[in-house]
Amino acid sequence: MLCSADGVGVEGPYVSGGGESVPCEGHAVARGPGIRAYAPVLQFDKPEAVCRRFASIYALLYDFGRAEVVKEEPKCIHACAYGMPEPLAEWWMRASESYMEPVLRAAGAFRPRLIWDTPAADGERLGMPLVRVPSRTCWD
Repeated sequence: MLCSADGVGVEGPYVSGGGESVPCEGHAVARGPGIRAYAPVLQFDKPEAVCRRFASIYALLYDFGRAEVVKEEPKCIHACAYGMPEPLAEWWMRASESYMEPVLRAAGAFRPRLIWDTPAADGERLGMPLVRVPSRTCWD
């Protein structure tokens, strides 16, 4: 199942292997009552400000790895998540897309999108392979 921009489920392929609800869950988190706990981090008047807080948002939501902004361009922020458990990478990428889209729209971004580079090996921890996940968050 996919979610439309308003978070309503629509039919179509999205995540293989049974993760069909990930996009709608991300929309629900970004729009639901639980987001109020993160309101101070997410309430900015510009999309750039939200993206600059990517590492802080990541640290609030996840207890693995770390994230950082690596480059800023007009209407495009380059970031990378490091130390991502490889089995979670695809799920995390899809959840991040559906979560950040409504947050960036609320900050004034028109046509926001996350563009992913291929995850690359980033070591291992306790026998678990880790990857780094580079991305660009862009808008018009």
